[in-house]
Amino acid sequence: MTEQNEGINLLARVMQKRTQDVTAGPSPFDFGEIQDDFSLLLNSFPVPIPATDYLVCRCLTMGKKGSVMAQTVAGQGTHGHGPSGGHSQYSGSGVHSHPATEGGHTHDIPLPPNMESLKPKDRVLAVWAGNDAVVIDVIMAGAACVDRPTRGSSM
Repeated sequence: MTEQNEGINLLARVMQKRTQDVTAGPSPFDFGEIQDDFSLLLNSFPVPIPATDYLVCRCLTMGKKGSVMAQTVAGQGTHGHGPSGGHSQYSGSGVHSHPATEGGHTHDIPLPPNMESLKPKDRVLAVWAGNDAVVIDVIMAGAACVDRPTRGSSM
């Protein structure tokens, strides 16, 4: 029975040591800020990392302010929503009318402001993957979610 207890105690000590080794290291997650020259300055790494030396997730490269995210259908001419030409945008459902004389055209779908590409002064969440810093996303105050419509709601 003593040998069995010694074996269990040894196993418990090995597991405890391994757990301590894994949890003793720094967190791979970090907050940072994009600098004016697009370098990345992380909270735990006081040296700016040049834009050529860090990685970003694909969603952070979608476009600049005012860029078009997509168009509804291929066609001729484009115009924004709201009164334009011979048709108008109705509020609420998104349904709008087009007179037969207007012809084929597309609707631009603008890139939402919170999906723009990285820019200076953006606060970001980054993770260390080996020796590479990877910017995961832009972070903002929780108040940015207040007063935003949710799916299925009408404002």
